[in-house]
Parts: sequence; C-alpha cells; structure tokens
Amino acid sequence: MGPNNVFITNEHCIQNREQALTSDYIFDFEVDGGGDCNTFNKRERSTSEITYEATDLLAISKVDDYVLIQLAGNPVDRHG
Repeated sequence: MGPNNVFITNEHCIQNREQALTSDYIFDFEVDGGGDCNTFNKRERSTSEITYEATDLLAISKVDDYVLIQLAGNPVDRHG
C-alpha cells in the first residue's frame, strides 16, 4: 500500500481493468503451514482479514509486470 490507497501488484496477477475492478483485495489472511499460496489440505486460521474493493485501475505494464490499483476505503491507514 502506498499514499492515497494505491495498491501495487504484478500484471500477471491482474491483467486488465475488468479483473482489477471485480477482484477482492484481502489483507491479513493467514493459513496454517503457510509460506506459499497453495492452500490445498491446509486449515484456515481465524484471522482478522479485511477485504477491499478497487475503484480504479491507475496504471498497467505488461513489460515491467506491475499494476497500480486504487482501493476503496482507507487501507493505507491500517496496512500502510
């Protein structure tokens, strides 16, 4: 998270405006035995996860593999 609640991620994860605006952005999600994104056969722990939605796709670069997304609310205040 950065100033003005701008979220950066990889372009190979979010490849266009539609994906950016229809995805959920979940913070504070944890899985027992974590360390990777494979949650198969792993028990989720009780967390204080918070989900945000996007309001805009600000920039995208396939060459540099990044996407800048404006999130609703004030996630930078909690996760900055």
